[in-house]
Amino acid sequence: MGLPAGPAGNGNVLCWAGFAINSETQNPEAAWEFLRYIAAGDGAREFANYGLSAVQTIIEDQGLDVDEFNGPIVADLANVKPIPESRTEYFNECVLDPFRLNLERVFLEGLDIQTAMDQAAAAADACLASK
Repeated sequence: MGLPAGPAGNGNVLCWAGFAINSETQNPEAAWEFLRYIAAGDGAREFANYGLSAVQTIIEDQGLDVDEFNGPIVADLANVKPIPESRTEYFNECVLDPFRLNLERVFLEGLDIQTAMDQAAAAADACLASK
């Protein structure tokens, strides 16, 4: 069974974290060594124990492509499309910033998640309408 689809068909969005080296690191050699380790080979296989790998052979080696729960997600990667709203130059300012601010309030101030997301959506709508 696949993931739910809407009237326009299948679509999926994937948020992927990445690794980088801070330009002001005090130990660039160690940072580079870690980045090389985590990006390929044994390091990538180890990281895949904690997050979905971008490497198809690792996904297959882990059996995620045929796993009851992860299989549909892996199969649906073919339907990944950009979030339409992210195509505006104001996405970060009008959508991400209010979302992050309100999500932080959930964790740091105990704000109710529904209230926080309602406030983020209202702020995003107002910001986008003003552009």
